[in-house]
Amino acid sequence: MSYYSSKIALLAGTIDYAGMFPPASLDLNATLQKAATFRTTAKHPWLMNRVVLSLAEVKKLNAKLLYECGSNGSPWNISVLSTPHTAISHTDFVKCVDWDFREMRRTQERYNHSSAKLDLVSYEIKLPDIVTSPGQAITSGEYIFPALEQIETIWPGEMDVYFEVGLEGAWQETLEGVTRIMSEWLNENSQSPVLPGLKIRTGGKFVPKPEQLAMAIDESAANGVKIKATQGMHHPLTHSGEFGFVNFFAAVNFAYSWGPQEFSLKDIENCLCSEDAKDFVFSEASMLWKGRELTFDQIESARKTHAAALGSCSLDEPDQFLLKEFP
Repeated sequence: MSYYSSKIALLAGTIDYAGMFPPASLDLNATLQKAATFRTTAKHPWLMNRVVLSLAEVKKLNAKLLYECGSNGSPWNISVLSTPHTAISHTDFVKCVDWDFREMRRTQERYNHSSAKLDLVSYEIKLPDIVTSPGQAITSGEYIFPALEQIETIWPGEMDVYFEVGLEGAWQETLEGVTRIMSEWLNENSQSPVLPGLKIRTGGKFVPKPEQLAMAIDESAANGVKIKATQGMHHPLTHSGEFGFVNFFAAVNFAYSWGPQEFSLKDIENCLCSEDAKDFVFSEASMLWKGRELTFDQIESARKTHAAALGSCSLDEPDQFLLKEFP
Protein backbone atom coordinates (compact mmCIF):
# COMPACT_ATOMS: atom_id res chain seq x y z
CA MET A 1 0.00 0.00 0.00
CA SER A 2 1.27 3.46 -0.84
CA TYR A 3 1.66 6.01 1.94
CA TYR A 4 -1.42 7.98 0.91
CA SER A 5 -4.63 6.17 1.79
CA SER A 6 -8.29 6.77 2.58
CA LYS A 7 -7.38 7.15 6.28
CA ILE A 8 -5.27 10.18 5.44
CA ALA A 9 -7.93 11.49 3.06
CA LEU A 10 -10.49 11.28 5.87
CA LEU A 11 -8.48 12.55 8.83
CA ALA A 12 -5.54 14.68 7.67
CA GLY A 13 -5.75 18.30 8.81
CA THR A 14 -8.83 17.73 10.95
CA ILE A 15 -7.65 18.50 14.51
CA ASP A 16 -7.54 22.08 15.70
CA TYR A 17 -5.21 22.01 18.68
CA ALA A 18 -6.65 23.82 21.72
CA GLY A 19 -3.99 22.99 24.32
CA MET A 20 -4.72 26.04 26.49
CA PHE A 21 -8.25 24.88 27.23
CA PRO A 22 -9.51 22.33 29.82
CA PRO A 23 -8.74 19.69 30.71
CA ALA A 24 -5.20 20.17 29.34
CA SER A 25 -5.01 23.85 30.38
CA LEU A 26 -1.42 24.35 29.22
CA ASP A 27 0.15 27.77 29.19
CA LEU A 28 0.80 29.60 25.93
CA ASN A 29 4.44 28.52 25.62
CA ALA A 30 3.71 24.83 26.23
CA THR A 31 0.85 24.91 23.73
CA LEU A 32 3.03 26.47 21.05
CA GLN A 33 5.87 24.03 21.78
CA LYS A 34 3.55 21.04 21.35
CA ALA A 35 2.14 22.44 18.12
CA ALA A 36 5.62 23.20 16.77
CA THR A 37 7.00 19.72 17.42
CA PHE A 38 3.96 17.53 16.73
CA ARG A 39 4.67 17.09 13.04
CA THR A 40 8.18 15.79 13.75
CA THR A 41 7.31 13.49 16.66
CA ALA A 42 3.82 12.10 16.03
CA LYS A 43 2.80 8.79 14.51
CA HIS A 44 0.23 10.66 12.43
CA PRO A 45 1.86 14.07 11.91
CA TRP A 46 -0.78 15.04 9.36
CA LEU A 47 -3.64 15.13 11.93
CA MET A 48 -3.09 18.72 13.08
CA ASN A 49 -4.71 21.64 11.32
CA ARG A 50 -4.91 24.95 13.19
CA VAL A 51 -3.91 26.14 16.65
CA VAL A 52 -6.85 27.52 18.65
CA LEU A 53 -6.11 30.61 20.74
CA SER A 54 -8.22 33.30 22.33
CA LEU A 55 -7.84 36.75 20.81
CA ALA A 56 -6.13 37.89 24.01
CA GLU A 57 -3.45 35.18 23.59
CA VAL A 58 -3.04 35.89 19.88
CA LYS A 59 -2.16 39.49 20.73
CA LYS A 60 0.70 38.23 22.94
CA LEU A 61 2.44 36.47 20.05
CA ASN A 62 5.59 37.80 18.45
CA ALA A 63 8.32 36.40 16.22
CA LYS A 64 10.77 35.87 19.10
CA LEU A 65 8.25 33.83 21.11
CA LEU A 66 7.25 31.71 18.11
CA TYR A 67 10.84 30.82 17.28
CA GLU A 68 11.74 30.11 20.89
CA CYS A 69 8.80 27.71 21.08
CA GLY A 70 10.09 25.74 18.11
CA SER A 71 8.98 27.50 14.95
CA ASN A 72 10.88 26.39 11.86
CA GLY A 73 9.63 29.20 9.66
CA SER A 74 6.48 27.40 8.48
CA PRO A 75 3.30 29.48 8.70
CA TRP A 76 1.25 29.20 11.88
CA ASN A 77 -2.46 28.78 11.08
CA ILE A 78 -4.55 30.14 13.94
CA SER A 79 -8.24 29.84 14.75
CA VAL A 80 -9.24 32.78 16.95
CA LEU A 81 -11.79 32.46 19.74
CA SER A 82 -13.86 35.59 20.15
CA THR A 83 -13.58 37.94 23.06
CA PRO A 84 -15.97 36.69 25.80
CA HIS A 85 -19.25 38.55 25.46
CA THR A 86 -22.64 38.82 27.14
CA ALA A 87 -24.37 40.30 24.11
CA ILE A 88 -28.09 39.74 23.94
CA SER A 89 -29.13 42.19 21.24
CA HIS A 90 -27.93 41.70 17.69
CA THR A 91 -26.46 45.22 17.79
CA ASP A 92 -24.20 44.37 20.74
CA PHE A 93 -23.27 41.06 19.12
CA VAL A 94 -22.13 42.76 15.90
CA LYS A 95 -20.17 45.34 17.93
CA CYS A 96 -18.26 42.48 19.57
CA VAL A 97 -17.46 40.96 16.17
CA ASP A 98 -16.44 44.38 14.82
CA TRP A 99 -14.01 45.00 17.70
CA ASP A 100 -12.50 41.52 17.40
CA PHE A 101 -11.83 41.82 13.69
CA ARG A 102 -10.28 45.26 13.94
CA GLU A 103 -7.90 43.84 16.54
CA MET A 104 -7.28 40.75 14.41
CA ARG A 105 -6.48 42.85 11.35
CA ARG A 106 -3.95 44.93 13.27
CA THR A 107 -2.37 41.72 14.56
CA GLN A 108 -2.27 40.10 11.13
CA GLU A 109 -0.67 43.16 9.55
CA ARG A 110 2.26 42.93 11.97
CA TYR A 111 3.18 39.58 10.38
CA ASN A 112 2.91 40.56 6.71
CA HIS A 113 6.69 40.99 6.46
CA SER A 114 7.78 39.30 9.68
CA SER A 115 10.38 36.55 10.04
CA ALA A 116 7.53 34.50 11.54
CA LYS A 117 4.54 33.84 9.31
CA LEU A 118 1.20 33.92 11.12
CA ASP A 119 -2.15 33.47 9.42
CA LEU A 120 -5.42 34.07 11.23
CA VAL A 121 -7.63 31.79 9.15
CA SER A 122 -10.78 31.21 11.20
CA TYR A 123 -12.88 32.76 13.94
CA GLU A 124 -15.23 31.15 16.45
CA ILE A 125 -18.00 32.90 18.35
CA LYS A 126 -20.96 31.67 20.37
CA LEU A 127 -24.37 32.91 19.35
CA PRO A 128 -26.33 34.36 22.28
CA ASP A 129 -28.47 31.86 24.19
CA ILE A 130 -31.58 33.76 23.16
CA VAL A 131 -31.12 32.37 19.64
CA THR A 132 -31.71 28.85 20.97
CA SER A 133 -34.93 29.82 22.76
CA PRO A 134 -38.25 28.63 21.27
CA GLY A 135 -39.28 30.80 18.36
CA GLN A 136 -35.95 32.65 18.16
CA ALA A 137 -33.81 30.51 15.86
CA ILE A 138 -35.76 31.76 12.88
CA THR A 139 -34.48 35.28 13.64
CA SER A 140 -30.84 34.23 13.91
CA GLY A 141 -30.24 36.02 10.63
CA GLU A 142 -30.38 39.28 12.60
CA TYR A 143 -27.14 38.15 14.24
CA ILE A 144 -25.42 36.15 11.49
CA PHE A 145 -25.96 38.31 8.40
CA PRO A 146 -24.82 41.66 9.91
CA ALA A 147 -21.83 39.97 11.56
CA LEU A 148 -20.68 38.45 8.28
CA GLU A 149 -21.21 41.73 6.44
CA GLN A 150 -19.14 43.57 9.04
CA ILE A 151 -16.34 41.02 8.75
CA GLU A 152 -16.32 41.51 4.96
CA THR A 153 -15.76 45.24 5.39
CA ILE A 154 -12.82 44.76 7.78
CA TRP A 155 -10.99 41.58 6.87
CA PRO A 156 -8.79 41.68 3.76
CA GLY A 157 -9.17 38.07 2.59
CA GLU A 158 -10.56 34.63 3.29
CA MET A 159 -12.03 33.81 6.68
CA ASP A 160 -13.99 30.85 8.04
CA VAL A 161 -16.46 32.00 10.69
CA TYR A 162 -17.90 29.35 13.01
CA PHE A 163 -21.05 30.28 14.93
CA GLU A 164 -21.43 28.10 17.99
CA VAL A 165 -24.89 27.01 19.08
CA GLY A 166 -25.91 25.05 22.15
CA LEU A 167 -27.92 21.87 21.76
CA GLU A 168 -30.10 22.48 24.77
CA GLY A 169 -33.49 24.11 24.65
CA ALA A 170 -35.14 24.31 21.22
CA TRP A 171 -32.23 22.50 19.58
CA GLN A 172 -34.07 21.17 16.51
CA GLU A 173 -35.44 24.58 15.65
CA THR A 174 -32.02 26.10 16.30
CA LEU A 175 -30.16 23.73 13.96
CA GLU A 176 -32.73 24.13 11.20
CA GLY A 177 -32.86 27.92 11.50
CA VAL A 178 -29.14 28.64 11.87
CA THR A 179 -28.01 26.35 9.03
CA ARG A 180 -30.75 27.75 6.78
CA ILE A 181 -29.57 31.31 7.48
CA MET A 182 -26.00 30.30 6.65
CA SER A 183 -27.20 28.69 3.42
CA GLU A 184 -28.99 31.91 2.48
CA TRP A 185 -25.78 33.87 3.06
CA LEU A 186 -23.84 31.49 0.83
CA ASN A 187 -26.45 31.72 -1.92
CA GLU A 188 -26.64 35.52 -1.79
CA ASN A 189 -22.87 36.03 -1.41
CA SER A 190 -21.42 33.31 -3.62
CA GLN A 191 -18.23 35.29 -4.29
CA SER A 192 -17.61 36.26 -0.69
CA PRO A 193 -14.32 35.09 0.90
CA VAL A 194 -16.11 35.02 4.27
CA LEU A 195 -17.64 31.58 4.81
CA PRO A 196 -19.94 30.71 7.74
CA GLY A 197 -19.97 27.39 9.56
CA LEU A 198 -21.74 25.65 12.43
CA LYS A 199 -19.87 24.88 15.66
CA ILE A 200 -21.18 22.43 18.25
CA ARG A 201 -19.84 21.00 21.50
CA THR A 202 -19.63 17.23 21.79
CA GLY A 203 -18.26 17.06 25.33
CA GLY A 204 -18.04 18.95 28.58
CA LYS A 205 -20.97 19.66 30.89
CA PHE A 206 -23.52 18.77 28.23
CA VAL A 207 -22.88 15.88 25.86
CA PRO A 208 -25.37 15.79 22.99
CA LYS A 209 -27.32 12.65 22.24
CA PRO A 210 -26.47 10.77 19.03
CA GLU A 211 -29.66 12.00 17.38
CA GLN A 212 -28.68 15.61 18.13
CA LEU A 213 -25.20 15.31 16.65
CA ALA A 214 -26.66 13.40 13.70
CA MET A 215 -29.13 16.20 13.03
CA ALA A 216 -26.36 18.82 13.23
CA ILE A 217 -24.46 16.90 10.55
CA ASP A 218 -27.59 16.31 8.46
CA GLU A 219 -28.71 19.94 8.51
CA SER A 220 -25.20 21.20 7.72
CA ALA A 221 -24.91 18.79 4.79
CA ALA A 222 -28.38 19.65 3.47
CA ASN A 223 -27.55 23.36 3.54
CA GLY A 224 -23.95 23.04 2.31
CA VAL A 225 -22.31 24.76 5.29
CA LYS A 226 -19.13 23.95 7.18
CA ILE A 227 -19.18 22.12 10.48
CA LYS A 228 -16.87 21.99 13.47
CA ALA A 229 -17.10 20.00 16.70
CA THR A 230 -15.20 20.67 19.90
CA GLN A 231 -14.55 18.88 23.22
CA GLY A 232 -14.46 15.15 23.72
CA MET A 233 -13.61 12.79 20.87
CA HIS A 234 -10.03 12.00 21.91
CA HIS A 235 -10.63 8.38 20.87
CA PRO A 236 -11.14 7.31 17.26
CA LEU A 237 -14.13 5.11 18.17
CA THR A 238 -17.28 5.90 20.07
CA HIS A 239 -17.25 4.34 23.53
CA SER A 240 -18.54 4.93 27.07
CA GLY A 241 -20.74 7.84 26.01
CA GLU A 242 -17.95 9.68 24.15
CA PHE A 243 -18.16 10.07 20.38
CA GLY A 244 -15.23 8.85 18.30
CA PHE A 245 -13.53 11.14 15.82
CA VAL A 246 -13.39 8.42 13.13
CA ASN A 247 -17.16 7.99 13.60
CA PHE A 248 -17.70 11.73 13.34
CA PHE A 249 -15.62 12.33 10.21
CA ALA A 250 -16.93 9.20 8.51
CA ALA A 251 -20.53 10.27 9.19
CA VAL A 252 -19.84 13.80 7.96
CA ASN A 253 -18.24 12.62 4.72
CA PHE A 254 -20.98 10.11 3.95
CA ALA A 255 -23.66 12.74 4.62
CA TYR A 256 -22.04 15.39 2.41
CA SER A 257 -21.03 12.95 -0.32
CA TRP A 258 -24.14 10.77 -0.58
CA GLY A 259 -26.95 13.11 0.45
CA PRO A 260 -30.05 12.36 2.55
CA GLN A 261 -31.62 9.96 0.08
CA GLU A 262 -28.68 7.54 0.17
CA PHE A 263 -27.39 8.30 3.67
CA SER A 264 -30.30 9.13 5.92
CA LEU A 265 -30.45 10.81 9.31
CA LYS A 266 -30.69 7.34 10.86
CA ASP A 267 -27.62 6.19 8.90
CA ILE A 268 -25.67 9.16 10.29
CA GLU A 269 -26.76 8.28 13.83
CA ASN A 270 -25.82 4.61 13.38
CA CYS A 271 -22.41 5.57 12.04
CA LEU A 272 -21.83 7.84 15.04
CA CYS A 273 -22.72 4.96 17.38
CA SER A 274 -20.47 2.24 15.86
CA GLU A 275 -18.13 0.97 18.56
CA ASP A 276 -16.36 -1.83 16.68
CA ALA A 277 -13.18 -1.00 14.72
CA LYS A 278 -14.13 -3.76 12.28
CA ASP A 279 -17.03 -1.60 11.11
CA PHE A 280 -14.49 0.75 9.51
CA VAL A 281 -12.06 -0.48 6.87
CA PHE A 282 -9.38 1.77 5.38
CA SER A 283 -7.61 0.83 2.17
CA GLU A 284 -5.53 2.65 -0.38
CA ALA A 285 -8.50 3.43 -2.59
CA SER A 286 -11.49 3.75 -0.26
CA MET A 287 -12.99 3.68 3.21
CA LEU A 288 -15.84 1.37 4.13
CA TRP A 289 -18.31 1.57 6.97
CA LYS A 290 -20.32 -1.64 7.33
CA GLY A 291 -19.76 -2.33 3.64
CA ARG A 292 -20.76 1.14 2.43
CA GLU A 293 -17.94 2.73 0.48
CA LEU A 294 -16.39 6.16 0.08
CA THR A 295 -13.50 6.53 -2.37
CA PHE A 296 -10.77 8.98 -1.48
CA ASP A 297 -11.91 11.11 -4.42
CA GLN A 298 -15.39 11.31 -2.87
CA ILE A 299 -13.87 12.19 0.50
CA GLU A 300 -11.67 14.92 -0.99
CA SER A 301 -14.66 16.33 -2.87
CA ALA A 302 -16.88 16.35 0.23
CA ARG A 303 -14.17 18.04 2.31
CA LYS A 304 -14.21 21.05 -0.02
CA THR A 305 -17.70 21.80 1.28
CA HIS A 306 -17.77 20.69 4.89
CA ALA A 307 -14.15 21.52 5.90
CA ALA A 308 -14.95 19.57 9.08
CA ALA A 309 -12.66 20.03 12.05
CA LEU A 310 -12.40 18.90 15.65
CA GLY A 311 -11.21 21.18 18.43
CA SER A 312 -9.14 19.10 20.85
CA CYS A 313 -7.06 20.01 23.91
CA SER A 314 -4.86 16.97 23.17
CA LEU A 315 -2.81 15.92 20.17
CA ASP A 316 -1.08 12.95 21.78
CA GLU A 317 -4.23 11.01 22.69
CA PRO A 318 -5.86 11.09 19.23
CA ASP A 319 -2.46 10.23 17.68
CA GLN A 320 -1.77 7.27 19.98
CA PHE A 321 -5.32 5.90 20.08
CA LEU A 322 -5.59 6.06 16.29
CA LEU A 323 -2.44 3.95 15.98
CA LYS A 324 -3.89 1.42 18.42
CA GLU A 325 -7.28 1.06 16.72
CA PHE A 326 -6.26 1.55 13.07
CA PRO A 327 -2.54 0.71 12.69
